[in-house]
This record gives sequence, structure tokens and C-alpha cells, in this order.
Amino acid sequence: MKRLVIIIFDAAGIASALIIAAAVRFDANIPPEELKLIMLSMPAVIIGKLVALMLFHCDQWSFKYAGSMELRRLLAALSLGSLLGWAFTYLVGPDGTSRAVLLLEPLFSLFLLGAFRFGLRLLPDRIPAIAEDQPGARKVIIIGAGDAGVITLKEIRRHPNSDMVVVGFIDDDPKKHGLWIDGVRVIGGRNEISSAVKSLSVDELIIAIPSAGGETIRELIDACREVKTRFRVVPGLLSIIKGTVTFSRIREIKPEDLLGRETTEIEPELFRKDFDGKKVLVTGAGGSIGSELCRQLNYSGAELILLDHSESAIYSIDSELRSKGHGKIISFIADLRTQERIEEIISTEKPDYVFHAAAFKHVPLMEENIFEAVTTNIIGTKNLAESSFRHGVKRFTFISTDKAVRPTSVMGATKRAAEMWLFSNDWERVENKMSVSAVRFGNVLGSSGSVVPLFRKQIESGGPVTVTHPNVVRFFMTIPEAVFLVIHASLLGDLHDLFVLEMGQPIRILDLAKNMITLAGLRPETDIPLRFTGLRPGEKLYEEVLTDGEDVSPTEIKKVFRIGRHNEISNDFPKMFDELIANARPGRNEVLKELICRIVPDFHPDLMRRE
Repeated sequence: MKRLVIIIFDAAGIASALIIAAAVRFDANIPPEELKLIMLSMPAVIIGKLVALMLFHCDQWSFKYAGSMELRRLLAALSLGSLLGWAFTYLVGPDGTSRAVLLLEPLFSLFLLGAFRFGLRLLPDRIPAIAEDQPGARKVIIIGAGDAGVITLKEIRRHPNSDMVVVGFIDDDPKKHGLWIDGVRVIGGRNEISSAVKSLSVDELIIAIPSAGGETIRELIDACREVKTRFRVVPGLLSIIKGTVTFSRIREIKPEDLLGRETTEIEPELFRKDFDGKKVLVTGAGGSIGSELCRQLNYSGAELILLDHSESAIYSIDSELRSKGHGKIISFIADLRTQERIEEIISTEKPDYVFHAAAFKHVPLMEENIFEAVTTNIIGTKNLAESSFRHGVKRFTFISTDKAVRPTSVMGATKRAAEMWLFSNDWERVENKMSVSAVRFGNVLGSSGSVVPLFRKQIESGGPVTVTHPNVVRFFMTIPEAVFLVIHASLLGDLHDLFVLEMGQPIRILDLAKNMITLAGLRPETDIPLRFTGLRPGEKLYEEVLTDGEDVSPTEIKKVFRIGRHNEISNDFPKMFDELIANARPGRNEVLKELICRIVPDFHPDLMRRE
């Protein structure tokens, strides 16, 4: 229907151009005999130009994105159309038609048809000549024929060393199929990707859909799994809005792009009013979460107190932060289990805020090292929180985990026990008040325990890529995003608050492995074998975010939710907790495990879920 409307408008424009040309030729006083000849010639002129316009696809434009290429096509079409129109006129038209009128008509046709097509364009097009016939150029298809796709097309053409030529768009909007956008045709939807890559000998796909979530990207990868084609992606929506999309920022797809969630833009400067000049203690400062906490808090103007028991880890983050030249930094090597040392540090430094990220977190290792898990994850938390309260800390934030929800592992159960102990205590007295909050979230990409670096290493070595179970699923977040939301949550806490971060849909680990192999330009099972190793001790097939009786409510921060009814703790909890502390000695693993089961009623160490 749209194409028919365009053809009708074109025909009307050509007819009008012919009349205007005659009016100009005869000073607006067209003799009747000349008018009759012009009317008899008009069908030949219109048919000739319409044929040429169709040959150059001028009836299939996306007017919103009409640019220099469309202008060139229009000029070429009208030039050819004029030749055809003249030929038709002299072959089948009446004799005596004014040559001056026929020569003037193309100018007015160009004006009228161009005004019709470019009327929606408010900004001039500034794209230079396009070397679409450049020898040796890599052929590219842009996925997404919206604003980001057009910006990407123009940026590729503008860049002199791109060595790329865009041969088509892919877009799921059926209204765009068949349109020409600045000289590039919209081939079809994502179901056409595989055939288009083969028929056009495409070397690369560029995903230009800023709103694309992990599910969309995974579907695009699935559509091209059998075609060995390179993938890249343009930056996010904020970069589009700011106008900072450049050719150099079109990057490789990263594993975090595969997440089933929209990631949050990280802006640590937002916290400056809350942390500027404040003393902030970060435990586990050398770890994945702790070090990112230090980076973002450092940009927020905080005076940082770094604490870790690993000399090399804390040296690394200390050196990195000092090289940035931001704020005051002091570092301590200490073990949370040594109460006197923790008391010494906090009484001397007197931090305003504490972020407790230190923990033993590797699930299978903690199954065999229960004493270490109990003394670090539970007793270490107790030592730190009590000292913090005694010395005037205002906010204490405990980094928890989704593995604390109906735990099947010692690691998850010890983190849940620490949550319960924190919320069973009174942190408000006449002389002091400490806001205590805990934040749960899932796995983070790129941490020392993440499968992503493991898969990447296995792919680089030629495989096999090992997956524990074909049905195992996990929640994932990027480290910067998780930390950014944790800092937000810490500022919301009031006495006893438990938060959970929105983590999107769980990711099937087998799919993640296959997609990472595909992104490497290889084929799962064909180029890189997959091997199932079985669930390890303490692992379960899926993770949860809530225990029985808990519910969530939104907060003023997007993707941060408050968990309700988490204070329902047994009256026997203090007695059982003291018994656990008393038995926290080497060689008593089984006793400690039994006591944890009593303290955390929903701890099921022998249960593997969804087998």
C-alpha cells in the first residue's frame, strides 16, 4: 500500500513538473495547441520516469533515513527517466512537442520528487562518497535498521580505514522489509540472517540494537550458529543519546552481552554527596567484589580503608588506586578471625561505613573445609560487626549470596547463618545506632570463581569445554553493576534490612558455553567438544533469591528490592549460635555441619534440586 501511494505521488509530481515547465516556457500563457500536445505527451513522460524510478528502487525508500545515496539514486533515475520519456514521446507521442518543455521538466521533477522524499529530513546529510565497490572490502550486515543502525552505517562510511562495506540491514519490523536506507536494503527479519550471510558472502555482523537484551543476542547467535561469521556490537543506548558512538567503539560481543537482563549504566559520581570525605572500610578489598567496591567508592571521594588477608591481592588494588591519584588510601593485612587485630584497626581508624565482602565462597572447597567456612564467614562477620558497632560505624553492609537461599552447600549455609545472626542482634542503643543491611545477588562474570574465564581458557586451548550438568542454570551479573547496586542498597538500609538485586532470567550454563564457542568463531561439538562432569559437592541445579516466608517489595532504586519477613528466627537461635562458636575448632567438621543444619533449618546438604 505504501509503495502504491509513493508511485501515485511520483506520477502526480511528474505531471505537475511538466505543466510547470510549460508555464515557464510560455510565461504562464500556454497556447491551447501546446497544452494539447503536452497532455498527449504526458503519459509517455510519466511512464518513462516511473520505470526508471522503480529500476533504482526509488519507490521503496525509508524517507526518515533518506540521505546522500538516495539523492544520487533519484538523480540517476530521473536522468534515465528523461531519456526514456523523450524516446517514448518521439516514438509514440505527438509531433511538435516543445523541446524546451521536455528539457525543463526534469529540473522541476527533481525539485518536486526530492521535496516529497526529503521533506522529513530536518538535518542535512554530511556523509561523504561511498566506496561500495571498494576491492577487498569486508561485507557487513547491520542488525537493526533503527537510529542506532543508521548511525552505525554512517560511522562506518565516515571512517577512512574501516575496510568495510555495508551490504544490508536486518530488522524484525516487517514495515521496513524491502526499504532502502541510505542506499542499503533492509533484507528481512532475523530468520533471514543465515541465508543472507551465505548469499551475500558476508564477513561480519554488527548488532546495532541498543535495547537488545541477552535473550535477543542469544537468539541472533542461534540464527547464525551454522555460519562462521564474526559478531560485533555497538555501545548501549546512553552512548547513542550522548552521540559518542564512533567506529572505534563498535566492539566484540562480550559474555555479559549474553545476560538475560538490561545492565545498569555505572556512574559512581552519583554517590559523592554520600561518601565524599567519609571513611569507608572494605573487607576482602583484594577480591573481585571488594576491589570493585574500592574503585567505585574511590571515585565517590571516600577515604578508603582496605582490609584483606592476602598480601598480593591487597598490594594490587592498593597500587591501582594510588596510580589513579584519588583520595586517601590506607591498607591493612589482617584476618577477620583474629578479633584483637580487627578491634585494633577499627578503633584506630574509626570508619563511618563498612562494606563486608570478605568470605570463603568456592562451594566445593568449603564442603571439605567446614571449619574455615564457619570461622571466616560466620565468626569473622561477628568480630567485624561487633567492633564496628562499638566504635561508631553508621552503616554496615554485608555482601551475601543467592546460595544462602535454601542452601545445599556449606558456603551458602554459613552465609545464611551470618545473615540470621546480624538480624537477630539489636544494633540500636541510647549511645549508638548502626544500620545493618545485607545484599544478596548471584554469580558475577569475570570473578575468580566464574565459569566465563574457565570457558574462555578451555576454548583457547582447543577444548573440551566442561559443564557440570546439561540442565544447570545460574543468575549472572557484571561485577561493576552488582557493586553499583550494592552501594545504592547500602544507603537505603535502616537497622535490619535485607535486599536482593534483580538479576533477570537465569542462564543455562550449557547455552552460555555454546554461545561463547560460537563467539570465538567456532562450532560447538564440531570444533570444540563439550563434556559433562557432574554436579560437584554442595552444588544444585538452580539458585533462588527468597527463602520460605520472604517476600519482596520495590525500593526507589531500580533493580534493588527489599526482602520482608526475614526476622522470624527461632528463640533457640542464640543458644545454638553460641554452641557453634564453642565448637569451631579444627577436626570437628561433622559436628559443625550438624550444628549449621540446626541453626539454618532449610539447609539440606544432601539435596540436589531438579535432577
